[in-house]
Amino acid sequence: MAGIKVGVGRSDVSPPLGVELSGYGYFKGRGNKGVHDRLYSRSLLLRAGDESAVLMNNDLIGVSEPTLAETRGLIEEGVGVDPDNVIVTCTHTHSGPATVPFIGVGEIDDDYLEGLPKRLLEGTLKANENLVEVKVGFGRSEVRAVGFNRVLPKGPIDREVRVLQIKDVKMNPVATLFNHSCHAVTIDVRTEDGLYVSADWPGYAMTILDRKGAGEAFFLQGTCGDIDPVVAWHMRGFDAAEEIGKKVAEAVLKSLEGVHLKEVEGLRVERRILRLPFQKLTMRDVAENLKDFLTQLEKNEKATVSELRPQIRFHRTYAEEMVTRLEAGLPNHIESEVQALALGGTAMVFLPGEVFVDVALKIMEGSPFKETMVAGYAANYVGYIPTTIDYELSGYASTRVPMLLKNSPFVNDVSQLVVTEALNLLHHLAA
Repeated sequence: MAGIKVGVGRSDVSPPLGVELSGYGYFKGRGNKGVHDRLYSRSLLLRAGDESAVLMNNDLIGVSEPTLAETRGLIEEGVGVDPDNVIVTCTHTHSGPATVPFIGVGEIDDDYLEGLPKRLLEGTLKANENLVEVKVGFGRSEVRAVGFNRVLPKGPIDREVRVLQIKDVKMNPVATLFNHSCHAVTIDVRTEDGLYVSADWPGYAMTILDRKGAGEAFFLQGTCGDIDPVVAWHMRGFDAAEEIGKKVAEAVLKSLEGVHLKEVEGLRVERRILRLPFQKLTMRDVAENLKDFLTQLEKNEKATVSELRPQIRFHRTYAEEMVTRLEAGLPNHIESEVQALALGGTAMVFLPGEVFVDVALKIMEGSPFKETMVAGYAANYVGYIPTTIDYELSGYASTRVPMLLKNSPFVNDVSQLVVTEALNLLHHLAA
């Protein structure tokens, strides 16, 4: 079997001045005042015999299905990689441009979005120009005082940082892939820093690793749907992003000390369609939701008109949109995918959307591979994939985010469906 060749490349995806940033609340009008630290798309191109794959990491909140499809088509045309073997992930920074059609959480700039697939292609074209034979090694370490479970005070978290180091046969660093679960929301939107473009803490971590000689650093955001950084919402800005980025980078560097590099023969890549079922939504449900909001509004005696206006606009827009969609007929599911890539005894699983951390913990526990990374925010953005507890609590992930996306909520056991599909794919890959 043939050994692995790897190439790396990056392209700048920072938005122009004034393009609205995405995240942190309704109709904030966060037209950016400038770029604090640049956003990048990083591509890792892998080739082994007749098999090839692209793993892309983007400093973006997410990508839509049209952007994903066009990007894959351009990569197939540009470097000859099967679209099924193109893995697109995002770090989910909330200080980047709006790229997903939410209600009120950042207006999309059409010119920026139209040009995005070609900008994502640029990094892959560069990667194709510098392919080298490599050795790879897996490492892990623990990092504390970084994240907490924002849904349950004593809920699960994942303190591990998992690392895949890649060097050429002369032991020169090529790339370092690292995986951890923590939302990229360290920069408080209420501060002046919240109006500037930033890759948030993952960008700081990657910059540190680049400077420390780790090769091209790729952050694979984990399943952090219920995990926030401990510094979030404390009126801090870029200093908070730097603090968390430094802690994670130090954990990565520590893990690299014990990595044993070896040649790997063969590259295995799999992709499976994932159909995420919706609950049935009716006109009565939309009316009840609107009634509940108006009841809360009536009881709120402290909020100012300026504070309430965005919420009123959001609920009005949602009700209008859903009435139209219900009249046309709502779909009973949304289609996405699960992908997996294996190098020797190491596997990486890529899940869509904002998955709760317990999903990854279950996948890693049941994985047939000795070493497994689980990344979220891959493929097309589908919203949150919460565990059943969030439905019991009528939480933000299970109730409000579907409204942002003009969808019905997922069925309550959607997370178990994702665990099952991911494990089936891993066992197929290991066979």
